[in-house]
Amino acid sequence: MIRVVSIAICVGLVGVLHAPAATGAETRAVLPQAILRESVAKGESLWRQVADTEPRSGTGCRPILAYALTLCEAREHPERIERLLALVRRMQDVAPKSRNFGNLKWYWRDPGVTDANAVDFCMHDALVIHIRHGDWLPEAARKELSELMRLGVEGSLRHRVPADYTNISILNCGNLIVLGEHLNRPDASQEGYRRFDAFCQWTAAHGIHEFCSPTYYDIDLNGLLMLHSYAKNARQREQAEALLKLFWTDIGANWFSPAQRLGGCHSRSYDYLYGRGSLDWHVWVQGWLDTAKPDRAERREPWSREWTPPPALHAMSINSFPRRVREHWGLLATETRCHMLYRDISLSCSGACYGSQDMPLTVDLPGTRDVPRCYFIADGRDDPYGKKKYETGSAKHLKALHLQPLWAGTQRGGDALGLVVYRGTDLAIPQVTRVQSHFVLRRSSDGIWLGGKRLSLPAGSAENPSEVPIPNGQCLVLRYGSAAVGVRWPWIDGKKSQQSYAALVDDGNTFGCLRLTVDHGTRAELETNVAAHAVAGAALWVRVGSNLASDADFQRWRNAFEAARPSSVQSSDKRMRIVVPGTEGPLSIDAEPPWDRAGRVSLVPEPFLGVLEIDGKDVGRPLLDAVNSTGSTKD
Repeated sequence: MIRVVSIAICVGLVGVLHAPAATGAETRAVLPQAILRESVAKGESLWRQVADTEPRSGTGCRPILAYALTLCEAREHPERIERLLALVRRMQDVAPKSRNFGNLKWYWRDPGVTDANAVDFCMHDALVIHIRHGDWLPEAARKELSELMRLGVEGSLRHRVPADYTNISILNCGNLIVLGEHLNRPDASQEGYRRFDAFCQWTAAHGIHEFCSPTYYDIDLNGLLMLHSYAKNARQREQAEALLKLFWTDIGANWFSPAQRLGGCHSRSYDYLYGRGSLDWHVWVQGWLDTAKPDRAERREPWSREWTPPPALHAMSINSFPRRVREHWGLLATETRCHMLYRDISLSCSGACYGSQDMPLTVDLPGTRDVPRCYFIADGRDDPYGKKKYETGSAKHLKALHLQPLWAGTQRGGDALGLVVYRGTDLAIPQVTRVQSHFVLRRSSDGIWLGGKRLSLPAGSAENPSEVPIPNGQCLVLRYGSAAVGVRWPWIDGKKSQQSYAALVDDGNTFGCLRLTVDHGTRAELETNVAAHAVAGAALWVRVGSNLASDADFQRWRNAFEAARPSSVQSSDKRMRIVVPGTEGPLSIDAEPPWDRAGRVSLVPEPFLGVLEIDGKDVGRPLLDAVNSTGSTKD
């Protein structure tokens, strides 16, 4: 039952979010001097590296431009700006017949353009320098900047970005609009208007695709703030404002204030354990973080105070418990997400797999920002905590990636059910050594129960992990103060033939984590099943308990989960069906081959198909009414 305070806040949000906001475009926001001094000091090592010699091979175009912007904001060392901009210009493709004309190398070492997104990031920073600091730059630096942007317009035009590539699409649209308007390139601005209309229409129809990302929401906000502050036409500023309200509403709805982090499942995360990212900068600037500085901020965006989210959003994140958040993020019905937040715990599940960096099933608990959350991860590289980074893509960015099996998930209140199916294609990924399904858990000091009995788990180490076998279907419960997490594997399949496939593991990590692990088998073992297409899989049932203030409350909750049993478990090469009894009603997943996007997946409860809903109130659709027009903007 959602409390009255929750409904009141959410109903009030619709009116608050439609109220006009001050643009702040004419006001030069000033970064805190301590932050500026810290950023300037941090850039000294880069300057020493590039002042008189060529940059190191791994130096990127983004850090060089970011340092130039920092110096501009601090109004320090104008004599350095020309050198920095000249280096970035040397990384730009200047061949008119090249398909990458105007784009940039990501790293100094690259033979050419390896990541086409470079132009979008670099033009964003170049525009900020040009608009905010062009009159302060020395003449030679202004010439370098002018040439960088002149060619950057061409690179931005040639970089075609799909509307569902959320962060890059926003940057690309915004850059074309503002570059075109400020450099007298109506062809660029008109193309930017068209692309931004397409992005707005796609989002209105399908939701935010790169949903709830602690890293990429930072970039989204940066791009939208650029448009809101510096676009000359009212239509684009109104579109940007509507989207700023949508993103901030999404942030506020999913902000788990007891842990001061963006809670719930994430589409793309670089921090599996803690769920932090460069969004920290924006929430810190707005006063949502009780920290002296934004420790995870990748950069300091200078105009973050020029648009302020409605205070009701922060109030909701602090006061509105319990609350249910649902949102849709793609073309398929199953590309949806649910997040149930209580004052002492939250549970979230995604209906489908987003990619190799997503967190599709999560539990957040109160505590400081340096204690871990709980999450599911499909692991093929013996890396349950996301600490092993590999070169990825043509640009060879270092990333910790997990497998991308079929994932189907559903949630009703405090119960979530997930199904993972590994295919032969998952085994073909480089560095895969064995396939494991982990549910990583924060270590509990309040007790662990297995099969109704209190469990004592000896301390383990990396060399000699401590493992307790979990019999098939057995219930594991961990208590965390007034909250609890119950976990059960209703179905497990793989190469191994033992009766017990799963184990609770203490591997001696320094993060304060345990893990409930299903070891499906080594790559060699599983490859013998490749002909069957689906080589392994598991179903995971998670239930959370909240407001269990006394031992008796916890005992009743634990007894209820231990007594619950899956209603149906059917598995074959032609169909998977899992049904479990949730506290608020049944949950089920029904899946058929080929175990990918082309296969049929049915979920109960039915997936949510709207943009953003809070406690049954549609807050996403009204926000997007202003951006759902197909009209074109004239200069």
